[in-house]
Amino acid sequence: MTKTRKKLVGLLGLSFVAIMTTVAYFMPEGARATGPDTVTETIRVTVYDREKHPVVKITSPESESSTVSPDITVNFDYENTQYIDFELAYVDEDGNPQTVSLPRFNPENLDPTFNYDTGSNTLTINLDTLGLSYANYVLTAKAYSPIGYAEDTIEFNYVPAKVEQGASDETTNDPVIVIDYDEGVAKIEVTVTDKNGNPILGDPMVFEIDEPYEGGQIIKTLPFSSYGLESGEYNVIVKTYKYVQNAEGEWEYVLIESPVTIFVIGYTQPNAPAIPDTGGLFKNLNATKSDLIMTSIIAFAAVLIISSVILTRRKKDYRKNYRIKK
Repeated sequence: MTKTRKKLVGLLGLSFVAIMTTVAYFMPEGARATGPDTVTETIRVTVYDREKHPVVKITSPESESSTVSPDITVNFDYENTQYIDFELAYVDEDGNPQTVSLPRFNPENLDPTFNYDTGSNTLTINLDTLGLSYANYVLTAKAYSPIGYAEDTIEFNYVPAKVEQGASDETTNDPVIVIDYDEGVAKIEVTVTDKNGNPILGDPMVFEIDEPYEGGQIIKTLPFSSYGLESGEYNVIVKTYKYVQNAEGEWEYVLIESPVTIFVIGYTQPNAPAIPDTGGLFKNLNATKSDLIMTSIIAFAAVLIISSVILTRRKKDYRKNYRIKK
């Protein structure tokens, strides 16, 4: 009887464990808490691709370019970027470095998972509004993302006048320069020099501008052919003046303080021979070096042949006279 009772108790125990296990398995998720102090938290983990670092590239204006307008349009591309900060650096009149913070760029379509974006955009800078004037500027774009940082930098010059080379004169091949100037410029002085800084066209060319001084453009052909200049590169230096009233009430031209910018232009002589024109017999032949060398060879061969014929005849005459004397 004792053994039977023990077996019965054992079976009841196993049955109880099986029933509790089954109930626990089918119990709802929220009902499994073991007590009032149990807290359920949801943890969200975002895994970033370490290869997708932020990238920013200023596509315009070009670095080391010049502009005569205070309105600067900056175009830029970016990748994997959360936001971009811009800074404008320059050196003031006292020689002290200065930095101006520009508005932050925030992309509108950030990825909801990784919190960054890729695209292109434009930033407009007005130097007058910032209280800035003619100077050399350094623009820096700094791109940030949750996993890194990148930047790009360009330099540009804000000047009262700039020079570009246009199409050369069709007849003389003289270079043509195009001068763009800012508003407020009343007079422009242009000096053309060689590489050593020596003026080559005499006195500087002066252009006086009529009111209302709203800025504009001047196109000028430089008379290189009249001065017999050789092919090569030359420097164009521009000075600008404003027309103001002094303390005595008199109007005068005053030099505009700005960075000294040297613009380089190229020139090629029209139908330039391979050797310089030496004048004389070949002055109007426009002969190249190879033409003169070939002509010299032909002339030398002709002289050699004629000399050989003369020597042969003299030798025959000598033998003939010698035989007669014998």
